Amino acid sequence: MIEIFSWICTILILFGFYLNSEGKKLSAAICWIAGDIGWIIYDIHIQNPSHAVLSAVIILINLKLLKPKFPIQFYLYVILHY
Repeated sequence: MIEIFSWICTILILFGFYLNSEGKKLSAAICWIAGDIGWIIYDIHIQNPSHAVLSAVIILINLKLLKPKFPIQFYLYVILHY
C-alpha cells in the first residue's frame, strides 16, 4: 500500500510539471506541494530523513514563489477546493 502512495505522490509532482508548462502556476504549485507533503509522509515511514528535508525545502520554495504573486488567490483556492 505504501508503494502505491509513493507513486501517487510521484504522479502529482509530474502533473505539477505539466501544469507549469501550460502556464498554470498556481495549480502546479498546489500539485507540487501536495506531492511533496506525501513524500514527507512516505520518507518518515521508510526512515529517510534527508529526502524528507529536501521535500520540506521544496515546499517552502514553492510557497515563497507564490506569495508575491498569489497570496489571496492561493489561500482562497485551497480553502474553497479542499
